Amino acid sequence: MSWGGQPLAESTRPRRVFETLLPVRWYLPAEDVTAAPVPSDTRTWCAYEGEASYWSVETGDGLVRDAVWSYRDPLPDAAQLRDPLCFFDERVDVAVDGVSRSRPVTPWS
Repeated sequence: MSWGGQPLAESTRPRRVFETLLPVRWYLPAEDVTAAPVPSDTRTWCAYEGEASYWSVETGDGLVRDAVWSYRDPLPDAAQLRDPLCFFDERVDVAVDGVSRSRPVTPWS
């Protein structure tokens, strides 16, 4: 994960999550995030995962708002998503196995 060439995270142990009509999401252990997340007041609710908490990330170009989310207390069927951080592919640059992915167009673009 990067922004304008600035690394934000790098992981060899992401969790890949498939969601209907959305791009694959990559959940990373917090230890693999090199950017310093800035807590946000933003919260959203998903009927499958539960309440998401958000963070912004500071870059050389300024703050990328609500670029990262996590489930602190997910619903039982999403227990495996407790604590890992997920970056919006729509808001940061993502490369998987060295291959850059294009930014998807979704309601969060």
